[in-house]
Amino acid sequence: METPSKSPQEELQQALVAANSELLVLRETVQAMREALEKSKIGEQERIQKAIATSADEVLQLRQAISAMRDQLEKARFDEQAKIQAAVVSSHEEVANMKGTVQALRDLLEKTRFDEQAKIQAAIQASHEELASMKSTVQALRDLLEKTRFDEQAKIQAAIQAAHEELASMKSTVQALRDKMEKQKADNEDLVQSIRAGSAAELRQLHLTIQEVRDLLEKKQQELKNANG
Repeated sequence: METPSKSPQEELQQALVAANSELLVLRETVQAMREALEKSKIGEQERIQKAIATSADEVLQLRQAISAMRDQLEKARFDEQAKIQAAVVSSHEEVANMKGTVQALRDLLEKTRFDEQAKIQAAIQASHEELASMKSTVQALRDLLEKTRFDEQAKIQAAIQAAHEELASMKSTVQALRDKMEKQKADNEDLVQSIRAGSAAELRQLHLTIQEVRDLLEKKQQELKNANG
């Protein structure tokens, strides 16, 4: 079964009804949103008031903290300035002490350098004196050495001369002894010849005597033999 078609008026009427319904819904929605916004606005104002009060408290606390910090800062700055002044005074005193110490050290250094120079001059003077004394001693030793060498050469010359003279005397003595020995030898040879000649004569005489005794003994023995026979 076919649905009968609507006329333009009916469609317009339906569209108006639908638009009114939608408009009513929109109005209710806007009203609800307005009420919610008002309620939210009241809550937001209350929160803002609370936030402002809290912020005021925080600002007051911050101001008090800032004031306390400013007081501490002023006190710290005052204490720091006092410390700085004390440090400056101490530094000035230390600088003055250091200047006095430096001056004392400079004076001591000058005195030490002066004393050292005096010691060096004294040492140089003593060295010069010792050197002069050593030169004198060396010269005296050189002179003594020359004199000793001269005396030694004189002694050597005298010893050589004495040796030559003694050698000449010894040569003369040796020659005299040689001549005496030659003469003694000749005399001994003459004596030996004389002794030999005398011994030969005595030996011949002894042989003759022995022969005569032997002959006499034989003769005696013969006579005894003849007498016994």
